[in-house]
Amino acid sequence: RGLLQQQDILCRWGGEEFLILLRRVDITAATVFTQRVLDDIGNNPVLVADLPIHVTVSAGFLTFPFAELDEAVMGWNKALQLADMALYLSKVHGRNRGYGLVKLHQPYHNIAQQLETDLSLAIEQGQVEVALVEGPTRRTE
Repeated sequence: RGLLQQQDILCRWGGEEFLILLRRVDITAATVFTQRVLDDIGNNPVLVADLPIHVTVSAGFLTFPFAELDEAVMGWNKALQLADMALYLSKVHGRNRGYGLVKLHQPYHNIAQQLETDLSLAIEQGQVEVALVEGPTRRTE
């Protein structure tokens, strides 16, 4: 919460997942914010029964509207689905990182199915540009 502005929203989304809504930010600001979150959480252990436990964060993020698409084409639900898929990629590729969807390199209508079903392949094929944000090196104690 210490990293958020007054107008930002933080809520538990489910299980260990949280949703942060930042208002009026571009992808550069979202990337910088994600880096700050990863660094802050990764560098500050949580105390449990006076024992420090190091935790990390995995993140998926994008701006809304995504890729300047009209909300009728890419509404809130689809954008959230893409951010969740980016989060999943962060977890699959080692955790302690964030994948941000920056922009499309193809018209959305040409790649919509690929983008919405296999984000990893869409990235591999260069259909979407991503920003990779890595957390601090994990300490072993």
